[in-house]
Amino acid sequence: MEKISKNAVIFPNVKLGKNCQIEDFCVIGKPAGKDEKKTVIGDNSIIRSGTVIYAGTKAGKNFQTGDGAKIGPDNTFGDNVVIGSNCVVLKGCQLANGVILHSLIELAEWMKIGKNTWIGPGVKTANMIHPKRYNCPDKDKCERDGAPTIGKEVKIGINAIICPFVKIGDYAIIGAGANVIKEVPKGTVVAGNPARIIKKTDEIVCKFDKKLFPYKK
Repeated sequence: MEKISKNAVIFPNVKLGKNCQIEDFCVIGKPAGKDEKKTVIGDNSIIRSGTVIYAGTKAGKNFQTGDGAKIGPDNTFGDNVVIGSNCVVLKGCQLANGVILHSLIELAEWMKIGKNTWIGPGVKTANMIHPKRYNCPDKDKCERDGAPTIGKEVKIGINAIICPFVKIGDYAIIGAGANVIKEVPKGTVVAGNPARIIKKTDEIVCKFDKKLFPYKK
């Protein structure tokens, strides 16, 4: 059964799946311009208080947001995606099944993130190498090409920064506070400012059990 707060604003262009919960003061399907694009929220989704979702975004089943999440237009989310409290996801991002954004995260426009990737609190991303330079001959292409790409099963630690044009390979781990300015190969751990490769992910040993290699396949 749907549970939709009387304080929520749901625009006519919105299609809600079965058994959705929409909490207080949410806004869903807010037009980003004159064109009121269709907005889709999948079955069994929970949209928590203060979330704003702009028109044209499509989310799969079991979608969840935390309080105060802000989601721009034309995003595409797979099943079981979580956008945590006070996260900001700008336009045109593609998040595969099982992606989890913890909290206070900012995703730049046009980013692509692979399945089951986890991004920790406070992570920031950027897609422009020269913001506000409107005399760029192909500004839109620069914005799209500059969007970072994150592979599947990636783990990104608290307060990391992912710079424009960066590609992060599958199964990589980004240390807390890392400033990632260049490509991260598959299955590696990077940390520092600027971020450097320090080991393979399958070499990580649990602090409390030296016989446990948590990321070894």
